[in-house]
Amino acid sequence: MALESMGLELAIAKALADGSAVIGTVRPGMDLSVAALSTTTANKSDSTPVPVTTGVDDIINELNNGRSSLLKLIECLGPILTHAEPFQRASGVALLSTVISQTETSKISAQSATVLSQFYLSRLDDQPSVEPVLNGLLAMVSLSVLSKEEKTAIPARIFSELNVQSFQQSVRQTVFRLFAKLFETNLDGLHELGSEFVFGFIHAMDGEKDPRILILAFRIAQLIIKHLDFSKHAEDLFEVVFCYFPITFRPIPGDPYGVTAEDLKHELCATVAATPLFAPFAVPVLLEKLSSDSAAAKVTHRLSFHTFVFYNAIHNIDFCVLKRDAMDAVSACAPVYEGASFSPYIDAFWDALKKEIVSPVEPANELSSLMAIRALVKSLSTAISISQKRQSPLEKMIDIILKDCLENLADPDLKFAKPCGKIMMSAASASEPACNIIVEKALPVILNALSNEDAPSKRKTLADVLGDFLVAGRSVYSSKNGTSDDLMQTPLKLYCEQLFDFFMPCALSDLYVPLKLSSLRGLTEMLLSRNLLGAKEECAVLELVLSWMLEDPNTQIHSVALETITSISAEIPDLVQNVVLEPLLNALKAAQTEFNVLKMESALVSCFALSKNKQMRSVILSALIDIFVSAATSTLESHPNMPYILAYERRTLQIVAEILLESSTQPIMLTLDQTHTCELIFKLVLTSVNTAPAMDETMKNEIVCLVAKVVALMIRSLDVPHQSQIIKELKHSFQSFNSPVVLTDPVYAYLTAAVMTNVSSKTPFDILDLEVYSNELINMSIQLDGLYALATSKILASIVNKGHGVQGIDAFVTHFCQTKCDSALVAVHCTLPQRQTILKVYSWIAKALVVKADPRGYQMTLQILGLLSNADLGLAAADAINVLISDDSQGVLTKMAGANIKMLYKQRLYNYCLPIVSSGFQVASDGSRNAYLYSLSHLLHNVSKGVLLSELPKLLPMLLHSLTLNETTLKLGTLDTLQQMVKDAPAVLESQISSIMTLLLPMCLFKNANQGNDARVRVSAIAILGLLMSWVNYTVLHPFKPRVLQELAYALDDPKRVVRKEAANTRSIWFMPQPT
Repeated sequence: MALESMGLELAIAKALADGSAVIGTVRPGMDLSVAALSTTTANKSDSTPVPVTTGVDDIINELNNGRSSLLKLIECLGPILTHAEPFQRASGVALLSTVISQTETSKISAQSATVLSQFYLSRLDDQPSVEPVLNGLLAMVSLSVLSKEEKTAIPARIFSELNVQSFQQSVRQTVFRLFAKLFETNLDGLHELGSEFVFGFIHAMDGEKDPRILILAFRIAQLIIKHLDFSKHAEDLFEVVFCYFPITFRPIPGDPYGVTAEDLKHELCATVAATPLFAPFAVPVLLEKLSSDSAAAKVTHRLSFHTFVFYNAIHNIDFCVLKRDAMDAVSACAPVYEGASFSPYIDAFWDALKKEIVSPVEPANELSSLMAIRALVKSLSTAISISQKRQSPLEKMIDIILKDCLENLADPDLKFAKPCGKIMMSAASASEPACNIIVEKALPVILNALSNEDAPSKRKTLADVLGDFLVAGRSVYSSKNGTSDDLMQTPLKLYCEQLFDFFMPCALSDLYVPLKLSSLRGLTEMLLSRNLLGAKEECAVLELVLSWMLEDPNTQIHSVALETITSISAEIPDLVQNVVLEPLLNALKAAQTEFNVLKMESALVSCFALSKNKQMRSVILSALIDIFVSAATSTLESHPNMPYILAYERRTLQIVAEILLESSTQPIMLTLDQTHTCELIFKLVLTSVNTAPAMDETMKNEIVCLVAKVVALMIRSLDVPHQSQIIKELKHSFQSFNSPVVLTDPVYAYLTAAVMTNVSSKTPFDILDLEVYSNELINMSIQLDGLYALATSKILASIVNKGHGVQGIDAFVTHFCQTKCDSALVAVHCTLPQRQTILKVYSWIAKALVVKADPRGYQMTLQILGLLSNADLGLAAADAINVLISDDSQGVLTKMAGANIKMLYKQRLYNYCLPIVSSGFQVASDGSRNAYLYSLSHLLHNVSKGVLLSELPKLLPMLLHSLTLNETTLKLGTLDTLQQMVKDAPAVLESQISSIMTLLLPMCLFKNANQGNDARVRVSAIAILGLLMSWVNYTVLHPFKPRVLQELAYALDDPKRVVRKEAANTRSIWFMPQPT
C-alpha cells in the first residue's frame, strides 16, 4: 500500500508541476515546490527518444490499471483540496476533474460517484474553484452510476449558489453545457424540478452576451419548451429570449469559433416559434417591428443590457435586414401560433407586408414578405369564426388583399399588376380554401379586363397574373404526377376553356414576343396541372413548344422553349416522348436533305435538352447514332453539298459526346442496354472505317477523333464481359491485330485504340508476345504516321499502365523502350520522320509509367529532356513534354479510363522537369532555345496555381524572352501565364515592369502582325495592360502612361473589331486609373 501511495503521490506532484491539469493561469504565490519530486527525461544521456507523459496521464494509468482508486486519489489530494491558499485548492480540484473526465467509467464505482458529487456541490461556494468544479460535474452527469436524485441536485445547487452571469465566459459556457447534458442523461429528474429549473435557467441566461453561449442557450430553451412544463414562466422565458431580436451580429474576419449571424438568427427564430404559448407576447412585438420605420422600433428595448459587443460593435444597422428577419420570424411562427393569434392584427400585418412587395427595397425582402403572407393565410385557414354571421379570419384577410390588388389591376397603367399577381399567388397557394376564394373572386375580374384590353404590353402583364394563378393552383391541387386527393377539384377548371382560348392565340401570334412568352408560361402551367386540359389540348401545347424548339437557336423563343420542354419532360416524360421526340428526330433528318443549318442546330440542341431526362436518353442516343451513320453513308456517293453533310456529321457527334459526358457525371450512369451499347459501338467503328476514304484529310481526322471520343465514353459504361466482347468483335470483323500482318487502316487502328485504352484493367488482351506485337505496330507506324502512330502509342501506353493480363511488360519496357528506342532516337542512320514517330511512341510509354510513379518513367523523361537541344528533334521533344504532363482529349491514361494514376503526379513531374529545362535554356544556343520555351509553356499550363507561383521570379526572364520570338503559339501561352501572374503575383512583375511594357506595347499593334502578333495575341497583350492598371501599384505604372495611351490610340484603328473593343476599354482604364 505504501508503494501504491508513493506512486500516486509522485504522479500528483508531477501533474501539479507540469500544469497538465491546471485550469486558467498559474497565480502568484502558488506553492509549486513539489516540482522537485517530478521525473523528467531532460537530463537523460540516452539519445533514444523517450515518450514523455504528463502527470495526469500517469494518474489515469494508475486508475485504469487498477493499481489505485478514485477514493485513494481524493485521500492523497486532501492537503491540496483543503489548502488555505484558494488557488492551490483550485489546482487540486482541476486535477481531480481532469482525471475523472478521462478515466474509464467502469473504474468509477457508485460509492465514489456519490462522494465526488457531494464534494463538488460543497465547493460551489468556493469562488476560485468554481470552474474546475463545474467541469467535474459535467463529467459526473454522464455516469450511469450516479443516481437520478444526485443528478437532479446539481442544477438546483447551481441555481442557489451561483450568479452565473457574474463569471467569465468559460464558466458560463460550462454551466450551459451542463444543462444540455442533463437533458440527455436526466430528463426524468428535470421533470421533477419543473418550474424551478425553468426559473433558474431564465436567471442564468438573463444578460448573456457571448454568441457561442447564446446558441447553446437557445437550444436549451427549445428543449425546455419541448420537455418541461414552463407555462408559469412563459412570459419570462419569452422575454429573456426575444430581447435578442433582431440579432445584429457580425464576427471578426477569421473567427475561430465559426459562429455566424445566420446561426444565431436560426436558433433564435426556432426558439420564438417553438410554442403557441409565446403568441400573445410575440405577435404584437413582431407587428411593431414590421410597422415602424424608425430605428427605435427596430432595436430592442433592452439594448443597453443586451448589446452584442463580443466581437465587433455594429453601429450602422441595416434596417432592411432587420425587417427581413421580422418577416422570416412571422413565417416561422404562423404555423405554430395558429390563426387565432393573428386574426386581431390582420389589417396591420397586411399594411406592413404589402409595402415590401409593392415598393421593394431589396429582392430578398420582397421574397420574405411573400412568404410571410403565405404563412399567415395558411395559418388563418385553420381559424374559426366566432359567429357564423361574421366573416372568418381567412375571408377577412383575403378580402383585404383582393380589395387592394384588384384596385391596382383596374388601374389603366397597371403599374402594380406584377406585385399584385405575386401577392395573390402567394395567398392562393397557402391552402385550398384560400385558393377557392381568390380564384372565385379575382379571376373573373382579370378575364374581363383582358377582354377589354387591346394593348399587347398590358395584355402581357395580365397574362403574367393569370400565370401566377395557375402556379398557385398547381401547388395546392398537385401536378399531373403529384399525389393529391381525387375529390379535390381545382376552381380553375371552370375557367380552363377561357384561359386556353386566350393563351393559345397569343402564343401563336407574332405581334409581341413578351406576350408570346407569357402565354407559353400559362399554357405550360395548364399542361402540368391536373385535369385542366384534355388530350387534344395537351398535344397542341407540346406541338407549339416543338415549333419553338425548331426556331433559330439564337433567339429568345428557342431558349425559352428548351427550358419549357426540360421542365415538362421532368413531369410527364411519356407524353413528351410520344408527342415531341419523333417529330423532332424527323426534323433533324429532314435538315440533312434540306441543307438547313439553323434547323439542324436547333434540332440537335433540342435533342440534348430532352436527353437530360434519363427515360429518353437511350432513345435519343440510339437515334442520333443512326442519323450519323445514315449521313456518313451518304458521303460514299458524290454529293453536291459535301461540306454541309460533313458539318452535319460533326455536329451530331458533338451532341452525342455531350450527352455521354453529362451522363458520366451523374449518379445514374448511361441507361443504355449493355448489348445494345456494343452494337452501337460496332456500328460507329464500321461506318467510320468504310466512309473515311471519301473525306479530305482534315475533316477525316476531325470526325474520326469525335467518333473515338464517343466510343471511349460508351465503352467505359460497359462491364468487363461486354468490353471483352466488343474487342473480339472488332478483331474478327476486320483482321486480327495479333496476326503477323497488322491491318494498315489508320482509322480502324485509331478507333480500336479508343476501345482498348478505355476498357477496365481487368479486361484481358489476347496478346501472346508483346515484343512481336509492339514491333509490328511501330514498324507500321513509321510507314503511316498520323493517326496510326498515335493509336499505336496509346495502345502500348495503356498496356504498360494497366497490364490487361499481358505477359512480359517489364521486359518490354526495359529492353525495347530503354534500349532500342533510346538508340533509335539518337541514331544517325534513321530518317527524321522515323525518329519523330519513335519519339511519339516513347513519350506515351513514358507517360504510362510517370502517372503511376514508376521510376523508369522519369529515366525516359530525362532522355526526352536531353533531346530539347537537338536541332532536329527539339520541337518534337517539347511536344513530348506536353504529352507527359497534359490530359489527353480522349481521356486516355485518366482515372475515367481506368488507368493507374498516382496523386500529384503532375506536380512531381513539374518539379523534376523544371530545373532541367531552366538550366538547359541558360546554356542552349539561340536555335534550340525555342524548344525549351515551348517545354516551359507546356509545364506552366498544366500545374496548379499554388505550385506555379513559388517559381515565378526565377522563370520570368525566360517568359519575357519568349515574347521576343515570332512564334504565335508560344506568345499566346506566355501571355496567358502573364495574365495569371498579374492577378496572383503583381509584386514579381513590378521588378521587371520596364521590360514588360517594352515587349507588350509593340504586340498591341497591327503593323507588327507579321512578327507573330495575330489578333489573339494583340487582344491578350492589350488585356494585360488593362490588368496591370488594376493590380499593380500605380506609382510604378505612371511613367508609362503617355506612351501606353499613344500606342493604344493606334490600336483603335485595328482592322479586327475585337481588338478595337479591347483597346477602347483598356485606354479608358489608363485615362482614369482607379485606386488599387
